[in-house]
Amino acid sequence: MPEKVLLLFIHGLGADSTTWGQFPALLQSDLALKGRFDFEFYRYPSNTVRFPWSKQSIRIQDLSRAMRTELGARFANYSDVIVVAHSMGGIVAQKYIVDELKERLKLRIKGLALFAVPTEGAQLAKWGDLISFQHRNLKQLRKESDLLEAIREDWRHLDCKNALKILAVFGGQDTVVPYINNTGDKIEYIADEDHQSIVKPQSPKSTSFLLLRNFLIETLSLDLVSADSNDSKGQETKKLALRQISKPNTVLFDAYRPESEPYYVVRREDAVVEEYVSRQNG
Repeated sequence: MPEKVLLLFIHGLGADSTTWGQFPALLQSDLALKGRFDFEFYRYPSNTVRFPWSKQSIRIQDLSRAMRTELGARFANYSDVIVVAHSMGGIVAQKYIVDELKERLKLRIKGLALFAVPTEGAQLAKWGDLISFQHRNLKQLRKESDLLEAIREDWRHLDCKNALKILAVFGGQDTVVPYINNTGDKIEYIADEDHQSIVKPQSPKSTSFLLLRNFLIETLSLDLVSADSNDSKGQETKKLALRQISKPNTVLFDAYRPESEPYYVVRREDAVVEEYVSRQNG
Protein backbone atom coordinates (compact mmCIF):
# COMPACT_ATOMS: atom_id res chain seq x y z
CA MET A 1 0.00 0.00 0.00
CA PRO A 2 1.51 3.34 -0.98
CA GLU A 3 2.07 6.00 1.63
CA LYS A 4 0.52 8.67 -0.57
CA VAL A 5 -3.18 9.30 -1.02
CA LEU A 6 -4.69 9.58 -4.48
CA LEU A 7 -6.23 12.99 -5.15
CA LEU A 8 -8.54 12.44 -8.11
CA PHE A 9 -9.97 15.42 -10.01
CA ILE A 10 -13.17 14.97 -12.03
CA HIS A 11 -14.23 17.66 -14.50
CA GLY A 12 -17.77 18.56 -15.49
CA LEU A 13 -19.90 18.63 -18.62
CA GLY A 14 -18.11 19.81 -21.76
CA ALA A 15 -14.80 20.22 -19.93
CA ASP A 16 -11.46 18.49 -19.41
CA SER A 17 -8.51 18.55 -17.01
CA THR A 18 -7.85 22.23 -17.79
CA THR A 19 -10.99 22.97 -15.75
CA TRP A 20 -8.86 23.23 -12.62
CA GLY A 21 -6.44 25.92 -13.73
CA GLN A 22 -3.72 26.33 -11.10
CA PHE A 23 -5.56 24.29 -8.47
CA PRO A 24 -3.34 21.15 -8.64
CA ALA A 25 -0.12 23.18 -8.83
CA LEU A 26 -1.09 25.30 -5.81
CA LEU A 27 -1.88 22.17 -3.80
CA GLN A 28 1.37 20.50 -4.83
CA SER A 29 3.41 23.49 -3.68
CA ASP A 30 1.70 23.83 -0.30
CA LEU A 31 4.10 22.82 2.49
CA ALA A 32 1.45 21.10 4.61
CA LEU A 33 0.39 18.89 1.67
CA LYS A 34 3.65 18.48 -0.21
CA GLY A 35 4.64 14.86 -0.75
CA ARG A 36 1.40 13.44 0.69
CA PHE A 37 -0.67 13.08 -2.49
CA ASP A 38 -0.48 11.78 -6.02
CA PHE A 39 -2.51 13.95 -8.40
CA GLU A 40 -4.54 12.34 -11.17
CA PHE A 41 -7.52 13.18 -13.39
CA TYR A 42 -10.52 11.12 -14.37
CA ARG A 43 -11.07 12.11 -18.00
CA TYR A 44 -14.18 11.24 -19.98
CA PRO A 45 -15.57 12.42 -23.34
CA SER A 46 -18.11 15.19 -22.89
CA ASN A 47 -19.53 18.04 -24.99
CA THR A 48 -22.06 20.67 -24.01
CA VAL A 49 -23.53 20.83 -27.53
CA ARG A 50 -24.46 17.74 -29.55
CA PHE A 51 -25.40 17.81 -33.22
CA PRO A 52 -27.58 15.17 -34.92
CA TRP A 53 -24.52 13.61 -36.58
CA SER A 54 -22.39 13.67 -33.39
CA LYS A 55 -21.66 10.71 -31.13
CA GLN A 56 -24.22 10.13 -28.42
CA SER A 57 -23.28 11.46 -24.99
CA ILE A 58 -22.48 8.91 -22.29
CA ARG A 59 -25.00 8.57 -19.48
CA ILE A 60 -23.95 9.57 -15.97
CA GLN A 61 -24.45 6.04 -14.63
CA ASP A 62 -22.15 4.72 -17.36
CA LEU A 63 -19.54 7.35 -16.54
CA SER A 64 -19.77 6.15 -12.96
CA ARG A 65 -19.14 2.57 -14.07
CA ALA A 66 -16.16 3.78 -16.07
CA MET A 67 -14.89 5.54 -12.96
CA ARG A 68 -15.00 2.22 -11.10
CA THR A 69 -13.01 0.64 -13.92
CA GLU A 70 -10.42 3.42 -13.83
CA LEU A 71 -9.99 3.12 -10.07
CA GLY A 72 -9.66 -0.66 -10.35
CA ALA A 73 -7.33 -0.73 -13.35
CA ARG A 74 -5.14 2.34 -13.05
CA PHE A 75 -5.24 3.14 -9.34
CA ALA A 76 -5.74 -0.22 -7.65
CA ASN A 77 -2.73 0.23 -5.36
CA TYR A 78 -4.28 3.21 -3.57
CA SER A 79 -6.32 2.30 -0.51
CA ASP A 80 -7.28 5.92 0.21
CA VAL A 81 -8.73 8.25 -2.40
CA ILE A 82 -10.03 11.81 -2.15
CA VAL A 83 -12.17 13.05 -5.03
CA VAL A 84 -12.38 16.69 -6.07
CA ALA A 85 -15.26 17.17 -8.49
CA HIS A 86 -16.71 20.06 -10.45
CA SER A 87 -20.29 20.38 -11.71
CA MET A 88 -21.52 17.15 -13.37
CA GLY A 89 -18.32 15.41 -12.24
CA GLY A 90 -19.71 15.52 -8.72
CA ILE A 91 -22.86 13.68 -9.82
CA VAL A 92 -20.68 11.01 -11.42
CA ALA A 93 -18.74 10.66 -8.15
CA GLN A 94 -21.90 10.53 -6.03
CA LYS A 95 -23.36 7.82 -8.26
CA TYR A 96 -20.14 5.81 -7.88
CA ILE A 97 -20.25 6.16 -4.09
CA VAL A 98 -23.88 5.10 -3.67
CA ASP A 99 -23.32 2.10 -5.96
CA GLU A 100 -20.30 1.00 -3.93
CA LEU A 101 -22.22 1.29 -0.67
CA LYS A 102 -25.31 -0.46 -2.05
CA GLU A 103 -23.12 -3.41 -3.04
CA ARG A 104 -21.54 -3.36 0.44
CA LEU A 105 -18.06 -2.84 -0.99
CA LYS A 106 -15.27 -1.22 1.00
CA LEU A 107 -15.33 2.45 0.14
CA ARG A 108 -11.90 3.67 -0.88
CA ILE A 109 -13.04 7.27 -1.16
CA LYS A 110 -12.39 8.94 2.18
CA GLY A 111 -13.32 12.47 1.15
CA LEU A 112 -15.42 14.18 -1.50
CA ALA A 113 -15.03 17.88 -2.36
CA LEU A 114 -17.91 19.13 -4.52
CA PHE A 115 -17.53 22.43 -6.33
CA ALA A 116 -20.72 23.83 -7.92
CA VAL A 117 -22.34 20.41 -8.21
CA PRO A 118 -26.02 20.39 -9.36
CA THR A 119 -27.39 17.76 -6.99
CA GLU A 120 -30.87 19.19 -7.56
CA GLY A 121 -30.42 20.04 -11.23
CA ALA A 122 -28.82 22.81 -13.28
CA GLN A 123 -30.41 25.91 -14.74
CA LEU A 124 -28.80 25.35 -18.14
CA ALA A 125 -30.16 21.83 -18.47
CA LYS A 126 -33.76 22.94 -18.93
CA TRP A 127 -32.78 24.53 -22.23
CA GLY A 128 -31.00 21.38 -23.37
CA ASP A 129 -33.32 20.58 -26.27
CA LEU A 130 -32.89 24.10 -27.65
CA ILE A 131 -29.09 24.12 -27.65
CA SER A 132 -28.32 20.44 -28.20
CA PHE A 133 -29.81 17.45 -30.01
CA GLN A 134 -30.95 14.62 -27.71
CA HIS A 135 -28.19 15.25 -25.20
CA ARG A 136 -28.43 12.55 -22.51
CA ASN A 137 -26.43 14.43 -19.89
CA LEU A 138 -28.44 17.63 -20.22
CA LYS A 139 -31.64 15.63 -19.80
CA GLN A 140 -30.23 13.90 -16.73
CA LEU A 141 -29.21 17.22 -15.16
CA ARG A 142 -32.71 18.71 -15.25
CA LYS A 143 -34.37 19.43 -11.93
CA GLU A 144 -37.05 16.80 -12.54
CA SER A 145 -34.49 14.15 -13.49
CA ASP A 146 -35.29 10.67 -12.19
CA LEU A 147 -31.57 9.94 -11.91
CA LEU A 148 -30.86 12.94 -9.66
CA GLU A 149 -33.84 12.09 -7.50
CA ALA A 150 -32.66 8.49 -7.14
CA ILE A 151 -29.13 9.59 -6.22
CA ARG A 152 -30.46 12.03 -3.60
CA GLU A 153 -32.66 9.31 -2.11
CA ASP A 154 -29.80 6.80 -2.01
CA TRP A 155 -27.51 9.46 -0.54
CA ARG A 156 -29.90 9.97 2.37
CA HIS A 157 -30.82 6.31 2.82
CA LEU A 158 -27.19 5.16 2.85
CA ASP A 159 -26.23 8.03 5.19
CA CYS A 160 -23.39 9.00 2.88
CA LYS A 161 -22.60 12.19 4.77
CA ASN A 162 -21.40 9.99 7.64
CA ALA A 163 -19.70 7.40 5.44
CA LEU A 164 -17.05 9.86 4.27
CA LYS A 165 -15.96 13.47 4.66
CA ILE A 166 -17.83 15.88 2.40
CA LEU A 167 -17.22 19.47 1.38
CA ALA A 168 -19.69 21.31 -0.86
CA VAL A 169 -18.79 24.74 -2.24
CA PHE A 170 -21.09 27.11 -4.15
CA GLY A 171 -20.53 30.46 -5.84
CA GLY A 172 -22.64 33.55 -5.40
CA GLN A 173 -22.21 34.52 -9.07
CA ASP A 174 -23.01 31.03 -10.37
CA THR A 175 -25.95 31.22 -12.81
CA VAL A 176 -25.74 27.49 -13.62
CA VAL A 177 -25.88 25.82 -10.21
CA PRO A 178 -27.67 27.53 -7.31
CA TYR A 179 -26.76 27.19 -3.63
CA ILE A 180 -28.03 23.83 -2.32
CA ASN A 181 -27.98 22.70 1.30
CA ASN A 182 -28.49 18.95 1.03
CA THR A 183 -25.14 17.32 0.26
CA GLY A 184 -23.56 17.11 3.71
CA ASP A 185 -22.85 19.02 6.87
CA LYS A 186 -20.01 21.14 5.50
CA ILE A 187 -21.43 23.69 3.06
CA GLU A 188 -19.40 26.72 1.97
CA TYR A 189 -20.37 29.77 -0.07
CA ILE A 190 -18.06 32.14 -1.96
CA ALA A 191 -19.90 35.32 -2.89
CA ASP A 192 -17.73 36.50 -5.78
CA GLU A 193 -17.15 33.22 -7.68
CA ASP A 194 -19.05 31.91 -10.71
CA HIS A 195 -19.42 28.41 -12.15
CA GLN A 196 -15.97 28.40 -13.73
CA SER A 197 -13.88 30.66 -11.52
CA ILE A 198 -14.78 28.68 -8.39
CA VAL A 199 -12.32 25.96 -9.47
CA LYS A 200 -9.63 28.32 -10.76
CA PRO A 201 -7.96 29.82 -7.68
CA GLN A 202 -5.42 32.48 -8.56
CA SER A 203 -3.20 32.19 -5.50
CA PRO A 204 -2.81 30.40 -2.15
CA LYS A 205 -4.92 33.20 -0.69
CA SER A 206 -7.95 32.34 -2.86
CA THR A 207 -10.90 31.16 -0.80
CA SER A 208 -11.54 28.08 -2.93
CA PHE A 209 -7.93 26.97 -2.49
CA LEU A 210 -8.02 27.53 1.26
CA LEU A 211 -11.28 25.59 1.59
CA LEU A 212 -9.90 22.56 -0.24
CA ARG A 213 -6.53 22.73 1.51
CA ASN A 214 -8.14 22.78 4.94
CA PHE A 215 -10.56 20.02 3.92
CA LEU A 216 -7.66 17.75 2.89
CA ILE A 217 -5.86 18.39 6.16
CA GLU A 218 -9.02 17.69 8.15
CA THR A 219 -9.99 14.59 6.17
CA LEU A 220 -6.66 12.87 6.64
CA SER A 221 -5.94 14.39 10.07
CA LEU A 222 -2.70 15.86 8.78
CA ASP A 223 -0.43 17.88 11.03
CA LEU A 224 0.85 21.22 9.80
CA VAL A 225 4.54 20.36 10.16
CA SER A 226 6.30 20.61 6.82
CA ALA A 227 6.94 17.28 5.13
CA ASP A 228 10.39 18.63 4.18
CA SER A 229 11.58 18.63 7.78
CA ASN A 230 14.48 16.14 7.89
CA ASP A 231 15.93 16.95 11.30
CA SER A 232 15.22 14.44 14.05
CA LYS A 233 13.46 16.96 16.27
CA GLY A 234 11.15 17.96 13.43
CA GLN A 235 10.33 14.33 12.67
CA GLU A 236 9.58 13.55 16.32
CA THR A 237 7.37 16.64 16.59
CA LYS A 238 5.52 15.55 13.46
CA LYS A 239 4.96 12.04 14.82
CA LEU A 240 3.71 13.44 18.11
CA ALA A 241 1.27 15.74 16.32
CA LEU A 242 -0.03 12.89 14.18
CA ARG A 243 -0.60 10.68 17.24
CA GLN A 244 -2.53 13.42 18.97
CA ILE A 245 -4.64 14.30 15.94
CA SER A 246 -5.40 10.66 15.08
CA LYS A 247 -7.08 10.16 18.47
CA PRO A 248 -9.89 12.71 18.57
CA ASN A 249 -12.10 13.09 21.62
CA THR A 250 -9.54 11.31 23.81
CA VAL A 251 -8.96 12.76 27.27
CA LEU A 252 -5.24 12.55 27.93
CA PHE A 253 -5.15 13.83 31.50
CA ASP A 254 -7.66 14.81 34.20
CA ALA A 255 -5.58 17.90 34.94
CA TYR A 256 -2.64 19.06 32.85
CA ARG A 257 0.68 19.43 34.63
CA PRO A 258 4.13 20.28 33.27
CA GLU A 259 5.38 16.76 33.87
CA SER A 260 2.52 15.32 31.82
CA GLU A 261 3.40 17.14 28.63
CA PRO A 262 7.01 17.75 27.52
CA TYR A 263 6.15 20.98 25.70
CA TYR A 264 3.64 22.28 28.21
CA VAL A 265 3.81 25.98 29.16
CA VAL A 266 3.10 26.85 32.78
CA ARG A 267 0.29 29.38 33.04
CA ARG A 268 -1.29 31.18 35.98
CA GLU A 269 -4.65 29.67 35.07
CA ASP A 270 -3.30 26.17 35.71
CA ALA A 271 -2.82 26.86 39.40
CA VAL A 272 -6.45 27.95 39.66
CA VAL A 273 -7.65 24.82 37.86
CA GLU A 274 -5.43 22.56 39.97
CA GLU A 275 -6.70 24.12 43.19
CA TYR A 276 -10.31 23.66 42.05
CA VAL A 277 -9.75 20.02 41.11
CA SER A 278 -8.05 19.27 44.42
CA ARG A 279 -11.01 20.74 46.30
CA GLN A 280 -13.43 18.64 44.31
CA ASN A 281 -11.42 15.46 44.94
CA GLY A 282 -11.06 16.32 48.65
